[in-house]
Amino acid sequence: MRKHYKYVILAIICLCGFNSLYFQYQMSPIASEIMAQYNLSKIQYSTLFTAGMMPAIFISLLCGIIVDKAGAKRILFACLCLSALGLWVRVFADTYTVLYLCMMVQGFAATFINSTQAKLLGEWFTPGATSVCTGLYLASTAVGMTIGTATTGMLPSVKFAYATSAVIATCVAFIWLLFMKEKHGEQSDGQKIDRAIGRSLEVVFRDRNLIFACIAVLCVYGCYMVISSFLPAILSQIKGMSKIDAGSTASVVSIGYLIGCLTIPTIAAKLGKYRLFVSALVATGTVLTILINFANPGILLTTLLVLTGYTVGGIMPMFLSLPIRLRSIGVENAGTAGGLIATFMLAGAVIIPSYVVLPITDGDYTKVLLVGGIICAIACIATLLMNKNVEITDSKRLRDASTRATSANGRTSRTRS
Repeated sequence: MRKHYKYVILAIICLCGFNSLYFQYQMSPIASEIMAQYNLSKIQYSTLFTAGMMPAIFISLLCGIIVDKAGAKRILFACLCLSALGLWVRVFADTYTVLYLCMMVQGFAATFINSTQAKLLGEWFTPGATSVCTGLYLASTAVGMTIGTATTGMLPSVKFAYATSAVIATCVAFIWLLFMKEKHGEQSDGQKIDRAIGRSLEVVFRDRNLIFACIAVLCVYGCYMVISSFLPAILSQIKGMSKIDAGSTASVVSIGYLIGCLTIPTIAAKLGKYRLFVSALVATGTVLTILINFANPGILLTTLLVLTGYTVGGIMPMFLSLPIRLRSIGVENAGTAGGLIATFMLAGAVIIPSYVVLPITDGDYTKVLLVGGIICAIACIATLLMNKNVEITDSKRLRDASTRATSANGRTSRTRS
């Protein structure tokens, strides 16, 4: 294979990241038209918006195992084809049930790529470069959010918007089929370990830091989905902005998210205080979410929205990279731990907006962001309850911690034998 083909692989995975969220976030600026055209309640719209995340709640832990056994190219291509088919059916759907199913099937491709992108990139890039590439992947999802939110309000109709996302999904599936390649080189030490799934689950579920991190990520990402789902409607109906202006203004949250996921992990690595740094970020996001509710349209509101996206964009990579920092988890259990965090993250995205915030506020947009801020504050408390075992930052200490974890698991296995 050509020496620089790894960059083609990176581009394909980032394109999948863009596609995984564009179709969802294009709904946000045309929420009113969707609810009117299909006679949907606010709760029904909210469940449609998050339907694509539903599969991730149930299969994130299984995706890595499936890809290991069947290979990424075939499985992901099947999922991308299913995604494209669902989006084409959505163009002609006329009931809530059909719309929900069309949105839900998108989640399979998104879940597989989100759960296995580090593995796919790790086959082509060095471990250090893989971390940078993962940041670029997260940035590509933010680009999908931004373009979907900013441009859909300019399209002539709901069906035209749906057809646009169907065309994009079809193109992504063909690009994957034509250009995606799997590099079957020598496996890393972590891959050579014959891991017992039951043992990994036991280690993961007994880790206090990881459990608190799961609670925190559920609340933070749930709060972010509250903002993403209802911000255009809040700007339009409460703050008096036009549909196009509301969509463009709301898109700056995604711009902040993109910048945050690229820059904050670097800042955190230099500071070294993981727990305190993340707690400060979550507290800042809590305050900013509440302040948005009281700011009038203009520079102040736009600044608050950018900063909110920036803090959340920085928080998510920190949580997703947490398993590798924990002494008790080690490299051999990091995949299972990452799957658990991803499960809670997507659960928050589905549960918090539709089944917590909307019932509490009774659909009152003036209270939505306030409740979202309170939920984010719970995440701050959960982060502060984590202990100092999350402070592994440099590579030497990380290798030492991983060696100790592997040795301990080896002694346990020999003892049981």
